[in-house]
Amino acid sequence: MRDKSAGIWIGQASTIAHINADGQLLEHFKSTQHQDSKTLQDSQALVRSLAFDNQGQLWVGLTGGLRIWRVHQQAALAVSLPASLKVPVATVAAILQDHEQSMWLAMGDDQGLLRWRADQQSLEKFVNRPSVNSSLSGDTITSLMQDASGGLWVYTSDYGANWVDLKGRGFTTYLNIPGDDRSLSHRLVTAVIPDQADYVWLGTLGGGLNRLHLPSGDTQRFSKQQVSVEYIRVLMSDQKKQLWIGGEKLQIFDPKTQRSRDVLVDKNFP
Repeated sequence: MRDKSAGIWIGQASTIAHINADGQLLEHFKSTQHQDSKTLQDSQALVRSLAFDNQGQLWVGLTGGLRIWRVHQQAALAVSLPASLKVPVATVAAILQDHEQSMWLAMGDDQGLLRWRADQQSLEKFVNRPSVNSSLSGDTITSLMQDASGGLWVYTSDYGANWVDLKGRGFTTYLNIPGDDRSLSHRLVTAVIPDQADYVWLGTLGGGLNRLHLPSGDTQRFSKQQVSVEYIRVLMSDQKKQLWIGGEKLQIFDPKTQRSRDVLVDKNFP
């Protein structure tokens, strides 16, 4: 995760580290640090997500809940969670602050999607409701993204991608439908970035790269000859509008030629 100073924050196992733009390690601390008189077990202390709020506090999603730190002058001070922020003891797979300063928590372990607003008495919880078409499509969430329109993208482990209208008009779901080549190529969506006004790029965990047309829901799937990364973990666009695709290997995809090339990394690279 990047910060405002072009530095990078990394979570590895139970350690959070901060590296500045010059590649220097500024500070690191353990997620097992004592907080709120609650001691985490090792299995609950693995870092899964990081995000800063508008107050500069670092939110850390763990395999066993949420912790918040205030980082100042290369020291991390644990912050007590607000009483209204009672997060289940479950994996916090992603954290995002939206344009209205609300904090969203993508929960694993069938715990759904949570929204926290500082002026509310409790967390809002969004889950799948089979009888409601505009509800969340699945309850185990893998990642989050907010697009330029203000809409929130929510990716699930088994039930495709959801687009949330934060003005209150519910969830729109994009699914993998067996036998329909215009649907998503896989049910597990792990990465997304905007393309043009009505398109997004979607990375799946097992189905490679997709390009989704939002108004129609039609999906363009890319073959293994075009993009050989099938288990995509991250997508990024560069200044040339090329896609960097990270998964079982690293590739750069050129949308103009619809071909990709491998980025070779030295075998000794850690």
